[in-house]
Amino acid sequence: MLKFYHAALSRSGRVLWLLRELAIPFELLRTEIPRRDGSGSRDPRNPQPEGKVHALEQDGEVVTETGAIMTPEALKLTCAPVADGTRYDSLRRAI
Repeated sequence: MLKFYHAALSRSGRVLWLLRELAIPFELLRTEIPRRDGSGSRDPRNPQPEGKVHALEQDGEVVTETGAIMTPEALKLTCAPVADGTRYDSLRRAI
C-alpha cells in the first residue's frame, strides 16, 4: 500500500487531492515540518531527505518530487484494455 507523508497547509495538499480524486488506496502519515516562521520541526519519520513534504513511499521506494509522484508509474497505475481492443491509462480513465 502507498504511504503518503503530508503536512497541513503545505504543498503536499495537491498530491493528497489527486490521491483522493483517483480513489487510490493509501495510508496518510501526517508529519511535522519546519515552517518559515520558525515553528514546527523536522519529523524523523519523514523519509524526505530535506525534512519537507511530500513523500510517497511504496515497497521501500520513496518519491518526493511532485511531477514524479503524479505519474502513473509512481502511483502504480497500469494500462487497462478497453472493449474495442485499444488501451488507455487508468489515470485518464479515473478522471
